[in-house]
Amino acid sequence: MLTTTNSLHHTTPRPQLALTVGLMIISLAPSGCQQGTMTQHKAQAEQQWKQVRGRVQFQLAQQQFENGHFLEATRTATESLALDPNDETSYALLAKAFLELGKLASAEQAIKTAEIVGINSAELIYLRGVILEQRNELTQACELFEQARQLQPEQADFLMATAECLVSVGEVEQALALLEKTNSQTDDSPAVCVLTARIAGLLGDTNRAIRQYRACDTSATDNPLVAASLGRLLVIANRHEEAVAVLKPLLGTDSATGDVLRNIAYSYLAIGQPALAKNALATHANKTPSDVQAQILFAQASLETNDMMNALQSLDRAMSHDPTNKQVRFLLATVEWQRKQYHQAIDILKSFLNDYPEDVEAHCIMGEVNLALANPTLANQHFQAALELDPSNTWARRQLGS
Repeated sequence: MLTTTNSLHHTTPRPQLALTVGLMIISLAPSGCQQGTMTQHKAQAEQQWKQVRGRVQFQLAQQQFENGHFLEATRTATESLALDPNDETSYALLAKAFLELGKLASAEQAIKTAEIVGINSAELIYLRGVILEQRNELTQACELFEQARQLQPEQADFLMATAECLVSVGEVEQALALLEKTNSQTDDSPAVCVLTARIAGLLGDTNRAIRQYRACDTSATDNPLVAASLGRLLVIANRHEEAVAVLKPLLGTDSATGDVLRNIAYSYLAIGQPALAKNALATHANKTPSDVQAQILFAQASLETNDMMNALQSLDRAMSHDPTNKQVRFLLATVEWQRKQYHQAIDILKSFLNDYPEDVEAHCIMGEVNLALANPTLANQHFQAALELDPSNTWARRQLGS
């Protein structure tokens, strides 16, 4: 009995011991799991911290890029990717910075690296197209631009790149049709509208181009380049009053380029406002003697306002840069005739008619000069020559009494 009792006495604690050991095991198990979870959380925190630092580096690189510091931008974007190698925007920025530096191979490598980590965005496809375009592989470039446009049809840059590339390969009508069809879908409709107008101008369809510019929701103040382009087209279309209305707001601003001033002066002359033409060109003509066309227009305006000295000065400037210019020589003869410097006029006209024997107005002026010098026979010969060249010429008919 004793043995049995002792045996029972020794065996009764065993369940408690087992329970204690079990509890110890259970208490140890969460500790290992918790440690693994903590390691995972730590890794995630570190990754998130790297991404935050990478985003800061990207923003710095973007600022450097926007300020034209492209080399610095490549370095900072590379640092950003070292922290976050899955950041699509840093790859695109790195490629763009290399493109600005003219390093096509480096830009291409940045895009290939993005593809290796599984990134192939619309912007990177577009940038591959830019690289091919710069290598003059235009057909392939057009295909990539179109791929990018299909992925992001609202992105105006992709649409305009596609259209411009189509123009480069001679598909001008196709480019114009694409722009007209998709313009309203983009995030920069005015820019697309302007490009559409310019391409219409390339086709020689002036009226279509003018309609496109008119449709662009912009003014001369908002976009001087649009105003300058529209004004030029209106001059070509002989819609001079409209041209003046479009270009006039640019006068006195930094946007009043030589092209703008020439076009508005030409239109002022066409609508019988030579004094305004002269005022528009005066400063430019004095400061830019090499602008021969501006000198010619200023001379015409001066001649029509009876300002012979300014006319001569502008023609002298033009002659020094382009002594064989037909318009300059003709105007110089006209000014000398108006100044009653008849012999000088005759010398200029003889040389001029030797080069341009079929110039009707030159024959008429030569006739007038000879009349002033009391050479009616020679005068009539020139008026007759003018009439033979142009039977409807009223100047020659009047002087011949026919």
